[in-house]
Amino acid sequence: MLIYALLAMVDAEQLSEPLAGRTRRPDSAVADRLRRALARARAQHVVRETSAPRLVPALQHRLQRRSNGAGVQAWAIGAREPKRSPLEYMQLCRRHLAKLDTLGWTRSYHQRLFHDDFLKACTRSFWKLEPPGQFARDHMKVLRVNSWDHIAQEILISTPRRFGKTISVSMFCAAMMLSCPGVEISIYSTCKRISQKILRNVQKFAMLIADMDYGSLNFSVKRENMEEINLQGPLGSTDVRIINSYPSKVGFVSARCCRVCRVLLLRLRHQAELAVRERQRRGVGHHLPDHVLEQ
Repeated sequence: MLIYALLAMVDAEQLSEPLAGRTRRPDSAVADRLRRALARARAQHVVRETSAPRLVPALQHRLQRRSNGAGVQAWAIGAREPKRSPLEYMQLCRRHLAKLDTLGWTRSYHQRLFHDDFLKACTRSFWKLEPPGQFARDHMKVLRVNSWDHIAQEILISTPRRFGKTISVSMFCAAMMLSCPGVEISIYSTCKRISQKILRNVQKFAMLIADMDYGSLNFSVKRENMEEINLQGPLGSTDVRIINSYPSKVGFVSARCCRVCRVLLLRLRHQAELAVRERQRRGVGHHLPDHVLEQ
């Protein structure tokens, strides 16, 4: 407004003088500067003509958003959704477990404690796809966000029968499989029948979380049998999530017993040899040849 007022005053004063024989006044330079400033001010306030937006294909639009946005590094090859932070995946695991409470599988107080300890023990798994050293940098933040004093990686639960241990493990494994990128879980049971039952429960709870369709969570099934569930995750080709359920007594216990028995036999043989040699030295009992002792 000040520019307009000064320019009007200068123009009125100049127009009042006769045109003939007029000499250039000293304030004409000021008027020229005011005119140039006014032209610049008008140019800044000119409304530019806007053209109608050009329609682009959906694929080109998504690629353009991905290239222009800050999440370029968050999308892997073949990914169906952007990668989140590990803390967000931990909250996603809690939401999956809470969803089962609303689907007829309400957890007891102790089962909720089990799952909180399970999640604490599996915290490092959520940093599996992160750069090396990232968990150490986020350690204090993890403790603060979850209100934890420390992170224990081993959990021992001893309860009576019919306390909900098998169901708790099945529910937690299903939630972990659908929330932790690149996770691989191995479950060892007392026998083959129990191992197959746990895997069936895991599959049932995972389908409940996914609303009976893995595709709703951008998952696809790679392989399913009586000992394994293999899913392709939504974060690309490297996001493969596996759950194995094994009977712990097949092959493992027998081999261990053989090793233990072998050690015991060697110790007994050594003690027998020492006893026989001691009797020979004292001259008590029968003297056995050395080749018998060696056998």
